Amino acid sequence: MLREYITVKNESIGEIVVKKSKFIATIKKVETVLKATEELNKIRETYKDASHNTYVYIINDNSMYQKYSDDGEPKGTAGLPILAVLNHNKLENILVVVTRYFGGTKLGVGGLTRAYSKATVNALEKVTIVEMKRCLNVDLSCDYHLVGKIQSKLKENNIIINHSQFLEKVTFHITVKADMVSKIEKDIIDLTSNRCEFKIIEEVYREMEL
Repeated sequence: MLREYITVKNESIGEIVVKKSKFIATIKKVETVLKATEELNKIRETYKDASHNTYVYIINDNSMYQKYSDDGEPKGTAGLPILAVLNHNKLENILVVVTRYFGGTKLGVGGLTRAYSKATVNALEKVTIVEMKRCLNVDLSCDYHLVGKIQSKLKENNIIINHSQFLEKVTFHITVKADMVSKIEKDIIDLTSNRCEFKIIEEVYREMEL
């Protein structure tokens, strides 16, 4: 069974300057550890002249996996503050890399912690947060004279018809949120006096903006 989770829909970059040190936060959606590592290496290459490329990634691939690095900053001043922001927002399948160009002035433990947190928040404000909802692809097959009734019922429940087939019978291919499947099936059965075949095909994810 697919597990619902919250993640980012798009990439973003946020930038702040603290006492001449530049902090650049890059956010990417990643769904495997391998993809997170690949994207991390690309960002490191892009900012290879930076003082630090600290990072966090959180992957939910059947089991939860998270990793963070201070990349030479004092222990606990970079990776953990970034991780705290992501955990506060309950985000998964995400990579955040915060690049620092040292400006010549030491910020201290508190200053670094605040800077890495603030840079992460700045980048998060520029992305779209989505919930990956567990849904089911369903095929509805019926006789032609029932088409209008079924289309009206689907529209009433804000269910979009992905596509239709018009053969000996009409088949509507739809996607329904998992927690609505039982209701929709009962509604269709009642509406058509059980003259419509309701067949669950597969589980899928659908993005729902928060």
